[in-house]
Amino acid sequence: GKIDVNVKQGAVVGLDVVYELQRVNALLKRQVPAQRTGSGPARTNFNALQMNGGLDQGVLRIDDLKMETDFLRVHGKGTLDSVTEAINYQVVAAVTKPPAGGAPAGGGSLDALGGVEVPLTITGTMSSPTVRPDIEALAKGKLGQEVQQKAGDLVKKKLGDKLKDLFGH
Repeated sequence: GKIDVNVKQGAVVGLDVVYELQRVNALLKRQVPAQRTGSGPARTNFNALQMNGGLDQGVLRIDDLKMETDFLRVHGKGTLDSVTEAINYQVVAAVTKPPAGGAPAGGGSLDALGGVEVPLTITGTMSSPTVRPDIEALAKGKLGQEVQQKAGDLVKKKLGDKLKDLFGH
């Protein structure tokens, strides 16, 4: 059957996307990632969660997942087997703005991730999910962003030089 979900204000229990991004942030800065703090199960609080997909022979297939928090946007797709509890999701998370008050709960920073889309693979089971960043795709995205920035700066400088030559200033 077909499934459409639209939830306002809630939490995904068992998965802490913010902590996983803090770990990626630390790796990009060549720092040791902090251990997850807090008691209880991992969780990701959200402002909005939308999913659509289908259910066939106990396998929930999500074709379009979108989640928003105060400072993150996540989108992706994947499957969840309700019999074996196996998870296989590919999502992309992006920091949309700096968290209020600096670092989010958990203590790690997200400062190296501004404007960068972080691809994450979520596998394992519902009771024991494993989250792994796609470092190669992340590096390509980060490198591409830096190249675009440097190219833009170079074009501005060259244009400024030409305008100065043209107007004699």
